Formats: sequence, C-alpha cells, structure tokens
Amino acid sequence: FSNAKAFADSFHRVLVIGTGAREHALVCKCADSPQVSHVYAYPGNDGMVFKPTTSSDAVIQRVVLPTEHKTTHTTELTALIAYAHDHRIDMVVIGPETELAKGWSDAFQDAGVPCFGPRQHASQIESSKAFSKRLMQTLHLPTAPFRIFGPDQHDDAQSYLASLAPPPLAPHLAPPLAPSRPTSVEPCPIVVKASGLV
Repeated sequence: FSNAKAFADSFHRVLVIGTGAREHALVCKCADSPQVSHVYAYPGNDGMVFKPTTSSDAVIQRVVLPTEHKTTHTTELTALIAYAHDHRIDMVVIGPETELAKGWSDAFQDAGVPCFGPRQHASQIESSKAFSKRLMQTLHLPTAPFRIFGPDQHDDAQSYLASLAPPPLAPHLAPPLAPSRPTSVEPCPIVVKASGLV
C-alpha cells in the first residue's frame, strides 16, 4: 500500500470505501501520512476507528448515511458524493471490486472528487474473467487456454470441456484441512456457468 500512502500525502481529508482488511490497511496507511488530517471510512468496521501506532495526529471516523440512502447503489453513491462535497473530501479511495465495477470511481471523478481506483472500464480486469482473459491474449501474456460461451451454447461448452487433455482437475478437500489443503486431485465433474468463462 506504499503507493496509496504516497498518493495520499498531497491530501488532507480522505474517504476510504470498504469494510475489509484491505480497506483497514488503507485507512491505517492514509492516517500514517503527516499530510492527512482526517480519514473517513464508509461503511468501515469497528476496528478501523482505533488509532493505529503512528506519529500522525489524523482523526479516523466512520461515515454513517441515513437509512434511506442504503436502498440502492445509485442513491448510496449519490449520498456519498454529496458527503464528499459537504466534508471537503480531497480524495476517495475505493477498495472493493464491486463498487469499482459499478463505476463509483467514474462517478466521484466526474463530480470533481479525486479518486484512487480504476475507472469502470479498467476495473473489468478484476470483475470480468472474460475481459481479463481477452486482454491477456491480446497482449500475448501467459495464460491458460480458454473459450467463452454464451447462455445458449451449453452443448458447445460441454464438448469443449470434454475435449481437453488432460481433463480439468479439481482438488478434493477433507475436513479439517479444507479449504487449505487438498488430500487428492482427481478429474472434476463438468460444470458450465451460463454466459461465463470456461
């Protein structure tokens, strides 16, 4: 997260979006910057508000939106953009792929709020396996063979899987080692996800 910290050094009030360990680390690193005075976490988690061991005097607090703004991503995003303007947020850091895939970075930047996170099109490298595999193929990056099938191509997908040599393998996991250690590796049943990537 050193890049996030360096980027945050030019900003005083930072809003971090997300709830997990990744966002917790981002909150701590932003708060560690001597240039940052306030770090806001939305929705955050209870652990984020505890002061990390740092020489910085940054204040860390969770953002609570009114309940009516949590009904859809659209109203939630609109409320967060308004919050960013009202609280003079200098930079937004978006951690979760879901929000990036929904275009939250685009929305903040289009509203004049600097955002650390890829725009919606670029975030497909994480949110869409089909996009990322095509990109790797275009750039001649090493990747496993693949084909993409539509929802009406179930038989074609089954035939493709059956033609692979050796057949696809999946680890068999036994408690209490599951899911960390496979006990054996055997041919897996053919499973096709509609409109997905094989």
